[in-house]
Amino acid sequence: MTDVFNAAVCLKAGGVIAHATEGVWGLACDPFNREAVDRILTIKGREAAKGMLLIGASSHAFENAMNAMEPDARARVEASWPGHVTWLLPGDAYPQSIRGQYQTVACRVPDHSQARDIAAAFGGPMVSTSLNRAGELPVLQYAQALALFDTDVDLVVPGQTAGYTGASAVTGLDGTVVREAPSRGSLRIGWEWREILSLILCRQTFIKLLLSRWATTWSTNATYSIGMTLGPARQLFSNNKEVLALT
Repeated sequence: MTDVFNAAVCLKAGGVIAHATEGVWGLACDPFNREAVDRILTIKGREAAKGMLLIGASSHAFENAMNAMEPDARARVEASWPGHVTWLLPGDAYPQSIRGQYQTVACRVPDHSQARDIAAAFGGPMVSTSLNRAGELPVLQYAQALALFDTDVDLVVPGQTAGYTGASAVTGLDGTVVREAPSRGSLRIGWEWREILSLILCRQTFIKLLLSRWATTWSTNATYSIGMTLGPARQLFSNNKEVLALT
């Protein structure tokens, strides 16, 4: 639990952390700390008008929003959590920097024990938006987060995603599905190629590293099967485990 404790301390001090969620990695901060929220917007190159997603350890983290809901709607939301579904809740209790141009705020109790533990230790809801720069693929692994964002955030929390294939579903209280839910554990074939592609698209420096080591590390016995065992890729970064961990 040391990682969780350190993450909570960092958040309480106004810091920004990178952490794993169900399907992708996220950027987190205190939603009521405007400076921290602005840092995340800058890191991502995200428009403030789009608003921010919040996660909590339980529905109690969103008590102010929940109290403004009809009993049936509240029961429906609570029954879905913890889960990989984000609900658009009344946003009056949250600053405009979180709501953006909307009157609602996106909230979730994630299906990811470490993310819930961090939120619980922090003691309230926290921003959790995908770890990527605008227009780029989200980070999928701890080593990617270290390689691409270590100098941008105050802490990269060791961890891994929960096996979902993407960001959560987003649903309005009226039942409108804003974004469909991905599956869990499906489409795992090719997952590691997707991770490599993410790194290549995110940083030209990664391409330079790839090319510089290619000639001496590539072997002809490459195999990639249902589980996508990438022998050459693992050899390629065997001496750079902090840059990319494909296992």
